[in-house]
Amino acid sequence: MARQVVFDAYGEDAYTKGLTVQTTIRKADQEAAYAAVRRGVIDYDHRHGYRGPEAYVRLPDDAAEREAALEQRVRRIRATATASSPAVVTERFARRWSRPCSPTAKSPRSPAMASKFVARSLGRQGCRRRPGSGPARSIRLARDAKGDWEITQLPQAESAFVSVRPQDGAILSLVGGWSFERNKFNHVTQAQRQPGSAFKPFIYSAALEKGFTPATIVNDAPFFVPAAQAGGEDWEPKNYDGKFDGPMRIRAALAKSKNLVTVRVLQAIGPQYAQDYITRFGFDPKLHPPYLTMGAGRGRGDADADGDAPTPSSPTAGIASRPTSSHGSSTPRATCSPRPSPRRPAGPPSGRSTRATRGS
Repeated sequence: MARQVVFDAYGEDAYTKGLTVQTTIRKADQEAAYAAVRRGVIDYDHRHGYRGPEAYVRLPDDAAEREAALEQRVRRIRATATASSPAVVTERFARRWSRPCSPTAKSPRSPAMASKFVARSLGRQGCRRRPGSGPARSIRLARDAKGDWEITQLPQAESAFVSVRPQDGAILSLVGGWSFERNKFNHVTQAQRQPGSAFKPFIYSAALEKGFTPATIVNDAPFFVPAAQAGGEDWEPKNYDGKFDGPMRIRAALAKSKNLVTVRVLQAIGPQYAQDYITRFGFDPKLHPPYLTMGAGRGRGDADADGDAPTPSSPTAGIASRPTSSHGSSTPRATCSPRPSPRRPAGPPSGRSTRATRGS
């Protein structure tokens, strides 16, 4: 990311001018973020069980050729072996961890031998079957906390992590995915995910502008939205816990993240007004159509972690700051440009604010 920013600013001169770039990323924070993403994705993958060997390998009968083929296969998959080590199974062996692939993440009984386990995992509904012609199977091994070997696999899920200092918008750590070598897509700066309940404070802020107060009573009860007001199909929103608390103050509804109250508030102020209002915070209105589904955060969020990143600025007492990943750049004879100081907006909150976390 830093190289791309410098190249956009200086072009080909970026490689010849001897520039010095200082970023806001801190080594300890970045290492902690990287470890957290890896551990979280691996744990998620383990909960869903083993999908089976990565490939089947036809091995020659000649012993020397067989050994060379095994070595070649191991070198080929070692390029993607992160915390795991490649292996080729040619005989049955005892195993420590691995469950048959379970799309529901339930824990079936573990078989005693790897060959039985692999055969059972490939036969489960919803798991990938890899037909092959040879007896050898490509798998990955990793050591567990006790130092014992266990069967593992490259996860299919992705994740991302970004941490921002709210006082000045400095990005302290940023991890765009599991592996840059495997997938160049940055899930922090390129993905556009639904904001979900994090969008509710903007709806309530718009309602306050329309005359609502924190003590305004709104009914938390079942609600039906016809297709014309939902943007395509009938919609019946529900609360996360599936319960209804009846009439309640909107301050309590916000604290409890009540979806039905938020949708009723949005209906009262008008989706079009809410769409216009959120532009004060840097949201792109095209990503948030003026339908009642906006109250549940069904639009798409801004993915630019080093640019417009709208979120409430309560950690900074209303001071809006723009997330930035660079202190500046300089030539050997110049000094680094100063870090921009926070801006205090005049009047109602507006402009850009900092984002604390963005995840998959």
